[in-house]
Amino acid sequence: MILRSVHRCASSYLLQSLPILPDTGSSDTFVFAPECGTCFLHNHSSFVPAASASFAMIDGDFRVQYADGSGASGWLGRDVFTFGHSQTVSAAMSFGLATSCNGTTFRNSARSGVLGLGLEPMTTIPNGTTLFAALVQAGQIQDKVLSIRLVKGEQSKGVVTKEGTGSYVFGGIEGAEIRGGQLGLHWIATTSANYW
Repeated sequence: MILRSVHRCASSYLLQSLPILPDTGSSDTFVFAPECGTCFLHNHSSFVPAASASFAMIDGDFRVQYADGSGASGWLGRDVFTFGHSQTVSAAMSFGLATSCNGTTFRNSARSGVLGLGLEPMTTIPNGTTLFAALVQAGQIQDKVLSIRLVKGEQSKGVVTKEGTGSYVFGGIEGAEIRGGQLGLHWIATTSANYW
């Protein structure tokens, strides 16, 4: 997934694109900061706050730890995130700017941060929200639905040989991908306030 943020360059605005990892198991979003010495910036992108027309620094720090032992920490900011292919949507939200990353997950990934797609109660960023909740609050999506279609990638001896594909639809469902279309769905109430 590519997130874009509006940036100012001289007297015009640019879009800076950052490839980030969508993660349904966490609810915090962070991107690599330019000063991160352990984010493998020789082959990854970083978010440049000084170039953003809408960025605001937030007092405080963030720290996330994942089940595989990887993690990130740094400082906090707020900006407008824009993304989409056939239709773009935007929402302002708080996120982390990583000044330190640990574990091999980020080194081996083509991603320059994580987009937390978990449920909002799991957010650890102070006054934070998930992108999905921010889009709902901003009235940017038609239905309060997030649908995900995943196509498995391939790996050999722990090395990814072919990235998986798929799509994330915020505010809708890919009816053509469901047997019977949207009418073929069977809705089940969640039993957890934290995980899908």
